[in-house]
Amino acid sequence: MNNILKRFQKIDKPILAVITGMIIYTIVFTGLCILRYKSFFSYEWEDAATVNQLAWNTAHGNFFYTSIFGAHFTQHVEPLYLLSAIFYRIYPHIYTGFFIFTISNALCALVIYFLTLRELKSKLAGVIFAFTWFLFPPLHYLNLNGFGPIGFVILFLLLAFCYFQKEKYIKFLCILGLILITSEKFAPSVVMFGIYGIIRKRKIRWIMVPVVSGILWMVVCFNFILPDLYIYPDWRPLDQIIGGGTFIGLFKTLLTQPIFVLKVMFSVEHFKFFIRLFSPVYFISFLSPDILLLGLPVFLRILLKEGALLNNQGHWIIGAVPFIFVATIYSYKRIISWVYSLEKIDINLKHKIRYIILILLPVSTLGFGFFGHTNFPGAVRFETDKGDVFVTNIFNKRFYQMEKSDRIIWEIIKVIPKDAPVAASGDLLPQLSSRKKLLEYPFEGHDYLDVDYILINTRIVDYNGGGHYRVFHRNPVINKAMILTHVKSLVDSRKWIIASEVDDFILLKRRE
Repeated sequence: MNNILKRFQKIDKPILAVITGMIIYTIVFTGLCILRYKSFFSYEWEDAATVNQLAWNTAHGNFFYTSIFGAHFTQHVEPLYLLSAIFYRIYPHIYTGFFIFTISNALCALVIYFLTLRELKSKLAGVIFAFTWFLFPPLHYLNLNGFGPIGFVILFLLLAFCYFQKEKYIKFLCILGLILITSEKFAPSVVMFGIYGIIRKRKIRWIMVPVVSGILWMVVCFNFILPDLYIYPDWRPLDQIIGGGTFIGLFKTLLTQPIFVLKVMFSVEHFKFFIRLFSPVYFISFLSPDILLLGLPVFLRILLKEGALLNNQGHWIIGAVPFIFVATIYSYKRIISWVYSLEKIDINLKHKIRYIILILLPVSTLGFGFFGHTNFPGAVRFETDKGDVFVTNIFNKRFYQMEKSDRIIWEIIKVIPKDAPVAASGDLLPQLSSRKKLLEYPFEGHDYLDVDYILINTRIVDYNGGGHYRVFHRNPVINKAMILTHVKSLVDSRKWIIASEVDDFILLKRRE
């Protein structure tokens, strides 16, 4: 024990402060993710369940498979599930997914500390920027509303940038490879490193390798892998983008309807969104447009989407968040360089300005973080006895409190054996996804009766701006009536019995 304490004492105090912040961040945000899970809140129940089951199945030898959609992968090529699977072998539970996503985000602070130290030659600045990262609202949003292999990409993008700046070519290439196998949707970010290489006047290998590898990976995925793996017949590489979701359609729209495209790109909804995205750092990241260029694919995808981003689409920003923050560091450096170049200002005043700006950076996040509207895509509607309540702060207790219905369903879930094949309503899928076979009720894409248990919520759960899951009918009253009729027919068939029925929940068990 004494040896451990001595080793800690040898660590630089600034680094120790950052590591302490990392531990606190990991504990707090992993805990918040777990509380959300326990209270059954999600923007995308199907996606959360699929991500967890893919990692769980991969850890158990059924590589990259999800029974929910009956497919290997779902909408993206993500071989990095192999890395998640290593952790799932240790503890095969959705909590593992929350933990590795959160600790990956926490580790970014250490990268930010060393990057700031290198550029600003100040340990104090390194610590402050690291803690500003912990308080960065877009990071909070991403951490609390998603997990899976894409969670590693923020760390990978930061490392790729650092190795690029240090001209560590082999390490840079290794990280680019990890970015590509995280998901094909980050291939454009890899290409942008090549463009950035042109701006920085690097040797040809720094330019051509990122550009060629990124484009080649997109071609392979879009033309040969995804069309065969995609769970829906109408696969589109640019889903939800103007032009029908295809490259040809996009180019045609750009050429034939330029006014329409400009109206979409510069809409009020997009303007508000970008204000929410950049305001936590006082917009100073715009002083480093060369670095923001690395996030251009993300910015274009958002701008070319008709209408505002929904709550379940906030993860679109994940490829831009690290560059917004890094651009802030370099913009601060440029501001300070300009201040110190002013001859008429006393040197002591220059020092004060330097530290005032530095201290104001983490303060700026508070209005959009723990005490403000961090849920920038839009408000979330909660149904209550007193009517609908709209919530805009993602730290609002409504996201994390278990209600009576939550406790009821957890008691019912305990009845189901952990290895039993199960079908469940979409809003209950994540809580049952750590198993080999899980189907969605009533998804016609598979035989959801080919299971031992069926867990049904007769009430439709729907947060505005979130995702939807499969139901018989979008009208809640009609849907409930159809469910009850279907349950009666299953029981009358003598193949199923009602194992439990409490409030809106019904658990059916196959007769032995």
